[in-house]
Amino acid sequence: MNSFLDTIWSASFGIGFVVGIILQRIYAHTRCHWLNGHRPKSNGSRHKVSPVGRVWVGGLIAVLALTYVVVQADQTHRDTVALAQETRRCQQDLVTNIKRNREITTQNDDLSAEQRALLAKSLDAGSEWVNQLIVLPPDLAKLDRNDPRVQQYGIDVTRAYYDRIGKYRKRIAEINAEQDRLAEQRAQNPLSSPRCDGTD
Repeated sequence: MNSFLDTIWSASFGIGFVVGIILQRIYAHTRCHWLNGHRPKSNGSRHKVSPVGRVWVGGLIAVLALTYVVVQADQTHRDTVALAQETRRCQQDLVTNIKRNREITTQNDDLSAEQRALLAKSLDAGSEWVNQLIVLPPDLAKLDRNDPRVQQYGIDVTRAYYDRIGKYRKRIAEINAEQDRLAEQRAQNPLSSPRCDGTD
């Protein structure tokens, strides 16, 4: 249907149509001239080219008008379909970009939350360590601070604190590396521009 309308409503068809009318009129005049020379009328009048009938002119105008309306309607339909496809592509690209950015942001937010929790635990562990060094257990509180048992207790408490805080620091370092990886991933895969301008 589209190719048929495109063929009818094309410059080559219009030129061919006009040339066809001109050739038909030339043929009609040539035929009348030949008839006048070789087969004259019995009453002596000359053969004449009949003018184009009003019905044919009216029909031609009606066909041209109808063809114009159909072509314009078809073009409007095609433009509407193209706009709908372009809008759908644009929306799909926007949704894809939003989802991709949201995934990275969510992962980074989760890591940041875990990192804050580990920092809070580190502070709590530090407070607990200091408290254990200041407030000795009842069986050691009566002893002198230079007593070997009190000093061993301080060493044990400090070792336990550093073991505990070491695990937190290790996990925090892993989180920092993971966040760096996410930042690099975002930099290497920038959000694509939505195809909202008709380009692919």
